[in-house]
Amino acid sequence: MRISRKPTGARFFELFAEIGANIGASVEVLREFVRAPVERRPELAARMHALENVGDDATHAIFEHLDRSFVTPFDREDIYRLTSRLDDVVDHMDAAADLTTLYHLGELPEGVETLVDLLCQAARLTAEVAERRGRRRCRALPPGHARWRQRVVERPRPAHGPHARPAAQPLRAGRQGRRVGAQHARRQRPRHRHGRPR
Repeated sequence: MRISRKPTGARFFELFAEIGANIGASVEVLREFVRAPVERRPELAARMHALENVGDDATHAIFEHLDRSFVTPFDREDIYRLTSRLDDVVDHMDAAADLTTLYHLGELPEGVETLVDLLCQAARLTAEVAERRGRRRCRALPPGHARWRQRVVERPRPAHGPHARPAAQPLRAGRQGRRVGAQHARRQRPRHRHGRPR
């Protein structure tokens, strides 16, 4: 398996946008499901299950991309947890539609449509956030990042002091160069704590 060392945040957010759009489509099917007559529920449950499979494919794509990525837009644990929670949303809706059809429930309890309407609002916000973040493609850096890089990473090292950059030594050829090299090797040789070993 090939691991990419380049930043791959754009692909992550594209997949998150796909999952968000799939959640929105699944909630619309669920809204139609709770308001439809009993004879239409098997058809809508099948559509819900197809959307659940689409969400599973996007979830597995994120996990595979996470395994191949060396640099991630945020912590791997957070990516894994967020992906799993988004996948659970469609899984629970699919289970609700499947169980309702399996047990041939007639009239649904009072307040179900209100809960589905709230779920539609949350799904719409999730899809909007995922799509907006995907368009940004992780181009925004933290505030002060450029100043921090110029001050800390790219600052010139002093010529003297404990943080001085070591000066390059000129190469010497011939017998004198070999003699200087031998002296340097003897200085770098580890010494015994009671003196030079015999």
